[in-house]
Amino acid sequence: MDAKQEKFMQKLGKLRDSYSKELPGRIEGIRELIELLKKSPDDQSCLKELVRRIHCFSGSAVYFGYKQLNFVAREFELILNDWQEQAVTLGAPELDHLHHYFHRMVEASKRPLDKQQDTVIEPEPVSRQVLPQAAGGQKQIFLVQQDRADRCEWELQLTFYGFRVFSFENLHLLRRYEAENPTQASLLILDLDEILESPQDAELRQFVMQQNHQAPIVYVSSREDLQSRLEAVRLGGYGFLTKPLELNDLVDVVDKLVRSTEQEPFRVLLVEDDPRMAEHFGHVLQAAGFEVDAVTDPFQLLDRMGAGDPELILLDYHLPHCNGIELAKVVRQQPHYLSMPIVFLSTEENIERHYNALSAGADDFLTKPISPRTLVISLQARLLRTRALKSLMAHDSLTGLLNHVTLKEKLSINAARAHRGSKPLCFAMIDIDFFKSVNDNYGHSVGDRVLKSMSRVLKQRLRRSDVIGRYGGEEFGIILYDTPIDAAFDVIDEIRRNFSKVTHMADGVSFNVTFSGGVAAYSDFQAPGPMMEAADRALYLAKNEGRNRIIRATPSILASES
Repeated sequence: MDAKQEKFMQKLGKLRDSYSKELPGRIEGIRELIELLKKSPDDQSCLKELVRRIHCFSGSAVYFGYKQLNFVAREFELILNDWQEQAVTLGAPELDHLHHYFHRMVEASKRPLDKQQDTVIEPEPVSRQVLPQAAGGQKQIFLVQQDRADRCEWELQLTFYGFRVFSFENLHLLRRYEAENPTQASLLILDLDEILESPQDAELRQFVMQQNHQAPIVYVSSREDLQSRLEAVRLGGYGFLTKPLELNDLVDVVDKLVRSTEQEPFRVLLVEDDPRMAEHFGHVLQAAGFEVDAVTDPFQLLDRMGAGDPELILLDYHLPHCNGIELAKVVRQQPHYLSMPIVFLSTEENIERHYNALSAGADDFLTKPISPRTLVISLQARLLRTRALKSLMAHDSLTGLLNHVTLKEKLSINAARAHRGSKPLCFAMIDIDFFKSVNDNYGHSVGDRVLKSMSRVLKQRLRRSDVIGRYGGEEFGIILYDTPIDAAFDVIDEIRRNFSKVTHMADGVSFNVTFSGGVAAYSDFQAPGPMMEAADRALYLAKNEGRNRIIRATPSILASES
């Protein structure tokens, strides 16, 4: 058992111990409710509370080693549900039934199973490769290229896009460097010709295969025949490019490989009134790489949804003061949450109630007890599809950045966060200079490549927490949360300087492009709309003052003429 598995099992072991210590008190609570019903058989609120507490044992006790207790509680719950649906008046036979099942629960609570039961296993984590980074957060690239001119040019251009590049003339120099330095690459760009020229060098091939286990490899070659491409695949290549190399093609492949490994953890909001079950499922999902926020009081749901921005709600059917169906309807009444997946997780086996849950807006109904692996795979599949659909709706198809509408929504959300947390927030608007001339002189396909280059530079140079969108045409918007105006200005201005050095190609002709921008602080305008307008005004001031510059928006800018 590895360290991670051992830690996971220790957490669940402590949880089982806590459950066992609390069990006598919870059983006593059942007895007290039965005694109250004996005195007041018509007390529906008392019966409802009894059903809820029995439900807490049903489908859950098995997770803590009490399989027989789980079975008895489930049988007890089904009988109580039938009485409720049929509006049965509790007479002497029904009260005898209550005492009968209570004593069976008492006996079952005294006989826990072996703690190493197979109902609790660590789920496989969500598949997500984390690439190494330099101290400053940059992705590191190892570049091997025999031709010095190509090597220097590729290194320079990749540096402008925000990568940290280590370049080497051949693989032997790379191997020597790695032996002397512990640095690990995020991605490797290797010269396939060098390997093909030494087909008998088994040691060299073994070194390359070792690299493939640590980071993705892109091969570059002067050959483009099938045999060379097959060799690249057999050596673990994720990409294959032929010389003479278009820098845009190289950056496309590098950007795609780096971005494909950067999947953020899934965010789940768990609504479960039993604290121990909430803790159990929280441990299971966290062990699989999810971020989990657990709510035991359903009346906290909306506040936690607003504060935590979950991607999926995992909801129990039986809850205090309301049921899961009612809660799902409340969520679905709000347009902002119409597309959020709601998955029920309950012992409820009544198929009509399953249908009712789906009609109320649920996307799936999972039944307890459920194995950790089944739970993780079910939620992961649902969330992957949801992310894919949301990405299509929220992102610009050319650049992959957020579209205009989504960018404005994100600005409103971040403004509310900044206001609640008293954090600085800035918004920058930038626009590519003389972009019409690029389209006129080189064609719209080249113009599209320039827009994509702009988006890549922004994604590589900014933090993951920063929000980037294509505002329209050649305009881009950037939201910088927890960033003072001076820092925001410096960041955008540094990106401007680097982007002006990026070389663009069109039919063998190289050219450079610049951009202008405006930056506004939330503290100066106190609302997302005026802040965005102020950044736009500052952008046009930058255009009027000669372009290729960034201007800060002052509080008085909205009073001036545009």
